[in-house]
Amino acid sequence: MNILYISSKKNWGGVASWMVKTAEGLEQRGHNVFILSARRSQFTQNAPKNLRVIPWKFGSDYSPITIFYIIYLIKKNHIDIIVTNIEKEIACGGIAAKICGIPNIRRVGRHDDFNDSKPKIRFRHAKFITAGIAPCNAIWHEALIHSPWLIDYPFTTIYNGRNRADFAPDMITAQRKEWKADDNTVIIGITARLSREKKIDLAISAYAVALKRINIQTTLVICGRGAMEESLKALSVDLGVTNRICFAGFTTNPQLAASAYDIALSVADNEGFPNSVVEYMAQGCATIATDVGGVKEILIDGENGFLIGKDDKVTLADKIVLLTNDAALRKKLGKAAQKRVAEGFSETMMIDRLEAFFASIKGD
Repeated sequence: MNILYISSKKNWGGVASWMVKTAEGLEQRGHNVFILSARRSQFTQNAPKNLRVIPWKFGSDYSPITIFYIIYLIKKNHIDIIVTNIEKEIACGGIAAKICGIPNIRRVGRHDDFNDSKPKIRFRHAKFITAGIAPCNAIWHEALIHSPWLIDYPFTTIYNGRNRADFAPDMITAQRKEWKADDNTVIIGITARLSREKKIDLAISAYAVALKRINIQTTLVICGRGAMEESLKALSVDLGVTNRICFAGFTTNPQLAASAYDIALSVADNEGFPNSVVEYMAQGCATIATDVGGVKEILIDGENGFLIGKDDKVTLADKIVLLTNDAALRKKLGKAAQKRVAEGFSETMMIDRLEAFFASIKGD
């Protein structure tokens, strides 16, 4: 199959990570994947060099230039299926796909990708979307509550998956040293975009509280970039913990980062099915995550990690203290997390399901 992904977002998010992993997996199976990506986006700048990334300036939602360029790409590369995500992509990509007579698959990241108050969204779905993919059941269930008209559209769940990545011990040690952490330091890590909804401020505040009850060396490592970076740094100064926090910047290898963490956090107040949680668990990291979106479809509280409520700083601090002081518990949860991913949420399973889904839509 020849597949065209369309990515007009400027920031790197969950859908970008999904595109990288699925494009690589499909290419390895003999398919051809092309990615039309915003010219100055983080995706265009940081995507692996082995991917066929085509930089493009998208313009308006119904840009005629973009529509005609997508038609050109479809015909030139004999594209069988296109995959879109946000409204701009659905508008331009959907029209091009309609003209060329090929399916347009929408990959949904979160339930609030839909807005029932805007008739144009219903129109675009009716005219330009063939079927959809959601990364967990919770997204689709929540979307139907807020947008019941979606019941008429065929959506399937294909979980985000990761295979365990094996890194040499010296690579992990080097990563820890880059964060100025030695072998005796317990690293509490977060891999996330530094935006308000990711609640990194909650993690910093909870860590500051936890430090009062921790007697061993720890550091909080934050891997990511975003609009909140300077305010988060200021918060760490205000709380007197700036010397215990490392703002590590954007990472192109989140699974290496997860391998270097001892404890991992995902504390956003709104998520779909976060890649970061799957990556943490695949690498055997003891994980604390807020019970949002479809997180509990993979993380079982007390069995392979800990679930906490949104904005629950007290419980978050308690769990950080518990895991920091109990290496055996960290190991137990991490081992169970790895087993959970290997048995039901592996990258191999994700590609299997996606390949079969595309083939069914194409009619193979």
